This record gives sequence, structure tokens and C-alpha cells, in this order.
Amino acid sequence: MNAEQPTRRYSGVTWHAKKWLAKLRHNGKDLNLGHYEDPEDAAWVADFARYMCFGLNPVNWHHNTKKPNFPPRISWSIPRVVILKRLLSAQTISVEVLERRLAEYDSLIEHNVRP
Repeated sequence: MNAEQPTRRYSGVTWHAKKWLAKLRHNGKDLNLGHYEDPEDAAWVADFARYMCFGLNPVNWHHNTKKPNFPPRISWSIPRVVILKRLLSAQTISVEVLERRLAEYDSLIEHNVRP
């Protein structure tokens, strides 16, 4: 049986092992952020990881990433702590920077401001 691969619609998301894989490219390496049933969940995870690693301004992101898939948002089905733990365990960001960016992210959401 030759099943077709679903079409990729989101940046940082690929089809892998019959699920959507969220990835982040950091210092020349791909960081696996997990497999998800829903491509939008994977896209949100990829965006959130980029916001945390590279800041809230997408201009600072990888040159292949033209813009985030979604603006910062408070509603998600994936706990943020899972993503934060992956970023910290891969040593992509320090705790101090992560705390600061998380506060900035939450402030944007609280004030409904887009980066």
C-alpha cells in the first residue's frame, strides 16, 4: 500500500511516523519537539519554541521562517512545560533568558498585542 504523505502547511512541521513532527533548527541542528496528531498543535509548538529561543520578533528567526504560523496565544492543548523542558534539556536557551521571554510572551497575550 502506497499511502500519500499529507501536505505540509506549516513552518517547522513535517510528516513523520504517521504523525506531525514539530522541529526547531538551532545552532545548525534540528531539535525534535515531539509528534502530534494535529498539524496545528505541532505548528503551535514550533512557533512557541521559536518565540522562546529567538525572541518575539520573527525578524530574529531563521531566514527560512518568513513569519510565525500563529500569533502568541494562551489557548493550546499541549502543556507549555513539555516544550520548555525540551528546550532546556537540549541547552538551546538559558533559564534566565527563558524566564524573561516567557514573561514577555505572557504579557503580549494579556494585552492582546501582536509582535
